[in-house]
Amino acid sequence: MPVCIILVWVLASTGLANLDKEKKKKLLVAFIGFTICCVVVTFYYRSHIYHNFLEVKEKLFGSFSNNTTELASLSVQKISCQPATHIAYIKTHNKESSTIWSIVVNFALNHNLTIALPAARTGNNLGWPKSFAPTDATPPKPDVLCHYSRFSDAMLRYMPKNTQYLTSLSHPADQLLSSYTHLSARSCPNMTITKFFSSPSKEASAKNCSLHSASWLINGQLFDLGLNTSELSSSSHVDNRAVRKKIEQLDKKFSMVIILERLEESLIVMRDLLNWTTEDIIYIKSSISSPAAGVVPSYSDQQRSLAGQLNWADMLLYAHFSKKLDDIVNSNTAYYKQEVKNLRKRISLWTTRCIRDVSKMSSTSTDTYNDHMLTTRGKSIDKCIQLAMGELTKNNLLIARKPINSRTIVGGGRNLP
Repeated sequence: MPVCIILVWVLASTGLANLDKEKKKKLLVAFIGFTICCVVVTFYYRSHIYHNFLEVKEKLFGSFSNNTTELASLSVQKISCQPATHIAYIKTHNKESSTIWSIVVNFALNHNLTIALPAARTGNNLGWPKSFAPTDATPPKPDVLCHYSRFSDAMLRYMPKNTQYLTSLSHPADQLLSSYTHLSARSCPNMTITKFFSSPSKEASAKNCSLHSASWLINGQLFDLGLNTSELSSSSHVDNRAVRKKIEQLDKKFSMVIILERLEESLIVMRDLLNWTTEDIIYIKSSISSPAAGVVPSYSDQQRSLAGQLNWADMLLYAHFSKKLDDIVNSNTAYYKQEVKNLRKRISLWTTRCIRDVSKMSSTSTDTYNDHMLTTRGKSIDKCIQLAMGELTKNNLLIARKPINSRTIVGGGRNLP
């Protein structure tokens, strides 16, 4: 292109000598206009060609940039070029699992995905504490499964073949304390933690607690993931091998195991793996515990140590996947540090946009939905409704097949099921 411009100018210069002054002026203006157009076109195509070159280089060789907004190429590989839309989240019994449940449900709602619901059209579990069976859920082939259920081979047959399996773990000592508090508040109000630690199964039985209480409280996370934990003994080499074999199987089957004590880092890893966006993993966490759960007792050092011993199998499970998360994050520390900051900014933005006073928002404050907790602007934003709504209300709406948006949530929720 530059050669053409020079050639035109040379020809123009030799031709101008034979023209009168007025024609020279018009021809000069025309040549200048032509030159400007040539320059613009040249720069446009150079930019376009360079952009295409970068795309080809990226596909063939990957990016050589050290920018922290790029994916940690060696730590997490996307499972697809498109967002993963077949998801099974095994909701274990720990205090933060409802946060992940809500994230998965909101993703399903915003992408028009079908969610597996209890076949009985009531409650929030799919056959738990029994192992999952297809008859426990409806419809026959959903996109997403996220209600309480026990992982089983039948679940693998029920869900689509390209389903990504997720679960979440908390430290077994904390999980036991949280589960104990929940159980004692609802089923065994007179069961003291001191007596419980002396003989968990015996104490639960003596207080007429539910039959599955022991399996829920001791090694309960492995129980939810499909292992029969009632007869496990830490002193048995056979049981130890069985637990380690189960952990290996879970490692091969589960795409992501979220460590709840490191929720933000886990969500970033999950986002990249599933090819979701940061907006897909936004959540608003309640700042105070549910009054219904009672006052959470504190551990003595001896009791915390005993909790770890009682939950020895869950400790092995937790240690395995906690180290796996460590390896991923440590492979690109700067990237995950920056992405956690970005996530916190987005969460802060949505919290300010949606909630009047998050300090008054308890884990059950929206179970009987009250839109007074929302800002005036938040009441008209579907995402705010989804983020602020408690698990019980959201589950009831799902079962009733009612949309969860600002058009159906009116009058402070007086029309909710």
